[in-house]
Amino acid sequence: AAAIESTVIKQWDVRTRLSDGKAIFAFWNSYDLATSDLECWELNLNSISLPTLTQKASILENTAEAVGVGIFIDQGTNAIYAAYLKGTTNPTALGGLYKKSTDGAGTWGVETAYTANAETNLEMISAGAAGTTGGMFQPVVYDDTADDLLINLDNDAAIAAGSAGGGTSRR
Repeated sequence: AAAIESTVIKQWDVRTRLSDGKAIFAFWNSYDLATSDLECWELNLNSISLPTLTQKASILENTAEAVGVGIFIDQGTNAIYAAYLKGTTNPTALGGLYKKSTDGAGTWGVETAYTANAETNLEMISAGAAGTTGGMFQPVVYDDTADDLLINLDNDAAIAAGSAGGGTSRR
């Protein structure tokens, strides 16, 4: 737990998969070290006294100059997106990137750029949420130098309406 504590950048995120009620939890196991891993766990919280915790494939391994995480689940397909900040120098030269898993976090696809501009002083990334009515995978990043919240309309992804679970779309 100490590894995810930070007064600067949120080092963890969790989202519930509506089709089975399990939570997908991602966190950095250390803060900005060459040995830092962005881990992913599936949490079955059906018992408060004895929840089932299953470690899934790490999103990133042995990665310095990378921080923050935002989890997003396409509730129609159960695809999981993990957005994070990574670059040349933390925090003054970071970009937003993401990976996608289509097999319940058993494996992660290729790293994809989300932010389009040059690396800058990014200090937060959030992937948001969408229910079964669809929406957009459109993370928001906080640029501390410009004091702005930013999205990228070129590198976002449309999420089709699905039938899994319940809930509503947030945009």
